[in-house]
Amino acid sequence: MNMSRRRKARAFTFVEILAVLVVLGLIAAVFIPKIGNKMSKSKVKVASLKMSTISGAVENFNIDCDRYPYDLQELILMPEDLEGQWDGPYVNASDLEDPWGNLFVYVYPSERQDRVSRFDLISLGADGEPDGENEAADIFNE
Repeated sequence: MNMSRRRKARAFTFVEILAVLVVLGLIAAVFIPKIGNKMSKSKVKVASLKMSTISGAVENFNIDCDRYPYDLQELILMPEDLEGQWDGPYVNASDLEDPWGNLFVYVYPSERQDRVSRFDLISLGADGEPDGENEAADIFNE
């Protein structure tokens, strides 16, 4: 009899385990959205940094080849008409994808009137579609 009391004292009851799970669930409910928000903000920063890298590569291409690329693939693969001028590859293929796995959109010449740059680079955000809000908002180069 003394032995069975010891076993009961050492074991957790179903209610105690359930209470711990509820507390852990509440903690997760509070912190997971905050972590997710920080991750989406960091993806926006990564997209901006990658756009800066691509912008520099486009300008280097222009210096070497006396023209802007027609598309971003020309930064990776030498166009036939530029043999002897092209000094690439200017970026890695992975640099042409935003943090959400979508290809950056390249527009030359720039279609935005308020632009100093001659070209536009656009990340379509988390949804991969034009426009959008929050983490689905489009990100443009400076």
